[in-house]
Amino acid sequence: MDNQTSGMAGIDGVQIDMKAIVAKIWRHKYRIIFVTLLLNILVYAFLLFVPKLYQSSASVLVEPRSSVFSRAANDLGNTTGSVADAVLMSSQVELLQSTDLLLRVVRSQKLVDIAEFNGSSKSLLDPVFSLLGRSKAPSNVEQIALANLLNALTVIQQRDSRVISILVRTRDRNLSARLANAIARAHVNRRAELSIDDTADATKWLKTEIAKLRIAVVNAEAAVAKFKIDNNLFSGTNNTSLVDQQLSSIANQITTAQERRDTARSRVTLIRAMINSGQSIDGVADVRDSAVIQRLSEQKGRLEGERAQLLSTLLPNHPQVKALSAQINETNKQIVVEGRRVADALEAEAQIEQTLIASLQDELTRLKSQASTAATSSVRLRALEREAQAQSDLLQTYLLRFRDASARTDAGAALPDVRVITIAMPAMKAVSPKTSLIMIAVTIVSLAVQVGSIFFAELSAPVPLAPFGRTRDENQVAAKKAEEEEEEDLEVKDSPLAPLVPSYGEPVLVPQVSAPVSGTNISAPLPPDPAAQQPDAPEKDKTAGENETGPLFAAHIADLSELVRSGKERLVIFSGLDDEADCAKAGKLLLDDIMSAGMRVAVVDAASAIISQKPGISDLAADKVEFGEVVFSSDEGDLFEVYWGGEPEIARGSSKPLTLIKALGDICEVVVVFAGRAGDKSSLALFSGARAALVMVAGASVDAGQKAAALGEAKELGFSHTVLIADPAPKTNVA
Repeated sequence: MDNQTSGMAGIDGVQIDMKAIVAKIWRHKYRIIFVTLLLNILVYAFLLFVPKLYQSSASVLVEPRSSVFSRAANDLGNTTGSVADAVLMSSQVELLQSTDLLLRVVRSQKLVDIAEFNGSSKSLLDPVFSLLGRSKAPSNVEQIALANLLNALTVIQQRDSRVISILVRTRDRNLSARLANAIARAHVNRRAELSIDDTADATKWLKTEIAKLRIAVVNAEAAVAKFKIDNNLFSGTNNTSLVDQQLSSIANQITTAQERRDTARSRVTLIRAMINSGQSIDGVADVRDSAVIQRLSEQKGRLEGERAQLLSTLLPNHPQVKALSAQINETNKQIVVEGRRVADALEAEAQIEQTLIASLQDELTRLKSQASTAATSSVRLRALEREAQAQSDLLQTYLLRFRDASARTDAGAALPDVRVITIAMPAMKAVSPKTSLIMIAVTIVSLAVQVGSIFFAELSAPVPLAPFGRTRDENQVAAKKAEEEEEEDLEVKDSPLAPLVPSYGEPVLVPQVSAPVSGTNISAPLPPDPAAQQPDAPEKDKTAGENETGPLFAAHIADLSELVRSGKERLVIFSGLDDEADCAKAGKLLLDDIMSAGMRVAVVDAASAIISQKPGISDLAADKVEFGEVVFSSDEGDLFEVYWGGEPEIARGSSKPLTLIKALGDICEVVVVFAGRAGDKSSLALFSGARAALVMVAGASVDAGQKAAALGEAKELGFSHTVLIADPAPKTNVA
């Protein structure tokens, strides 16, 4: 971080030295902490003597209502009048704070016996008033309790609603809840008393009207019964006449029969049209349901399968093929014949339905003549029924209202224009004083004042100021660091591990290998070979590569490449037993082969320990970069590389390398990991448990015991598929 990020700009090219200010604040940290703790202790001790107040809240809903027993049935009861909601709510708030209501609460709750309300409780200011000669004058205890209750009471209207909250704040949490509920109940009872008289008057009026309606209902129902008997008008189910029910039933039967007839005819037309046009009738539902056609279709499918099987080995003119074709044609003819039978059956069904329709229409004509006679008499009957029903409904309504009114004539049974919707409960915490908030505020103010005083004191002194830019010492340190990084880069290029893992991104200078490797070279560019300019150079290179790697070695790599290209293996991990160059050589052969097939490949360097400028797997394991920052793709998008990174080694306890190769497996067709030489410093343990093909390359100097030990170690790490490849080729010197 440069100096410009550690301070603020000043005057004449200077800046505030924030490091000096922070250092001075740090030197005084104990004093700041001591003063802050002392102030908190003093404030806490003071708050211990301050009485705690608990607040409880009850809510009432103002909902103007009038008695419904004295108005008509079509009256919706909108009797709010011309009083605005704002005026109505203000009146309710004033009634809740009225002296008459609060005096009822004082007497019902016996507040004159409670020290907090009768004036006998001691206050912290009482000694001060006594010294000043201003002691409390004796007065009426009930008036004192009323005044104290009024001071403890807060009545507010909730915004944009008809809800009024009653807040009571006292030193006793239970008393606060009890008083809030008592005030709410007293207000509701007071409003209910005004509705009792209206309910009593409505009850008397309803009783007189009910007596008259009973006589009218009996006369109307008798007239309806007499008219039905005189005109033979009888009703069936659903209060409809028998003739109407018969007409409806026959009409439904005619409609259903017509639908069945039309459906059968359309199916007949469809089947015959398909047969005439030579189309297959297997898809028609009626044909498909036929057992004969089902059996013929199965036989046809079997014959077509046999013919297709023979055509794979014989010509169409072969006798066996011709015989099967003839059987298939005969089966098609039988299906057509059976389809015609189905069409004939459907046509017969349509004729039956047509006969049924004609019979039903004759019955319908007869019933229509009977219905015309009954229609004239039904007009008068419905008029009499309406009159009787109206009288009965009115009587029923009045009876219900009279029953409700009789039940609400007692005290407390009326419906007032307010109701309690929230009952006050004892508060869990005191609302005053807020100890935690006060102490937090004291802490913040104390820290701000002390740190601010140090900051402004330093601002007034010229010592913390320094010129912009690097100092001479800082420039020397930066130059020395650049030289060291340049030397490290040179050491990396000359490292013997450089040619082990091929790079497919930025070219890395590597020494020339004496013998080239066959196939398409996708690794880092090697120095040009003079023999490559000759016409027969490719054939010579191929022979040299086979002689160096050995036929058996190349065969193993070819088998592994076949598994990868077929998709059976998507993750391959290379590890050498004695020389990491063997591992790199085998990996190069595999990569040349699979990339020549056009597969998407990801290469992970977990072996070279070559510090790279780009972030890599070591940085990912050290939690210095994210997953997307370590994967680099080629221009064609068919190759993804993960470098070693900037750390000297990979953190052994990290699970991110294993997660990385699993994620690469989702976007690439194959992932190739170079884990380095087997042993304590190998990276194989990082990929333990992965579903991968572990390729362990053994040189000619590796004995059978070392190979067995390596296979056992691979099994312990959870690699179920391990391939051990021996490389008998002599090692080539690196120029």
